[in-house]
Amino acid sequence: MTSDSSPRYERPGKAADYAARSPRRQVAEAQLLEQLLSRLDCELGATLDVPCGGGRLAPQLRRHGAVWHGADRSRAMLEIAKDAEERLLQAAIEQLPVRDRCFDTVVCFRLLHHFPHPTQREIVGELVRVTKRFLIVSAFHPISLHHLERRVARALARTKPSRFATAPSTVDAWLAGTGFEPCGRARQGVLRDLWIGAWKRD
Repeated sequence: MTSDSSPRYERPGKAADYAARSPRRQVAEAQLLEQLLSRLDCELGATLDVPCGGGRLAPQLRRHGAVWHGADRSRAMLEIAKDAEERLLQAAIEQLPVRDRCFDTVVCFRLLHHFPHPTQREIVGELVRVTKRFLIVSAFHPISLHHLERRVARALARTKPSRFATAPSTVDAWLAGTGFEPCGRARQGVLRDLWIGAWKRD
C-alpha cells in the first residue's frame, strides 16, 4: 500500500508553497494534458481528480466538460482547493470511499512515479473500480534522458530510488481484462520523462 506523505503538507505554509511551485513546469504540464484532452474530443462528465492537491487542474478539466470533484489525503491541500471547487473529499487513493463506477472520468496526475510497481498497480486497480468511462494517468517514462540522469546519480551516490519509471505498455498490461483500451497518449519528449495516457472502457 501507499505510504502517507500528507502530514508534511500540514506544516504551516508547506501546502501553499507546493501549490505555487515552478510555474514554468506547471505550464508545460498543462500543455501536455491539453494535448491529451483535445485528442479525446468528448465531454469528461463527472470527474474525480485524485490526488487533487490545490485544485490546479480543475479549470482545465472543466473546459473539457468535467464536473470536477477533488480528493486528497491532505486537509491543507483541500483548503487551498476550496478556491477551485467545493466538491472535495479527504481520502487515500488506494481506498476511495465511493461506490464502483461512480465517476465518468478519473484523473491521476503526477503521483504514480512516487511508488514502486506493485503499489502503482494497486492504485490503478482502485481507479479502475471507481471509473465508468475514462481513466487518465501520468507516469515517468523509463526511456528518457531525465530518467538516465537519475539512474546515474543514484548509482554514484549509492542511494535507493525515489522515483519509479513506468512504460505505457506496463499500464496497458495492468489494464488487460478490465475492459479499458488505450485511446490517447502524450509525452514531453525523450529529454524529459513525463507522459500521460487515457484509456476508455469498452
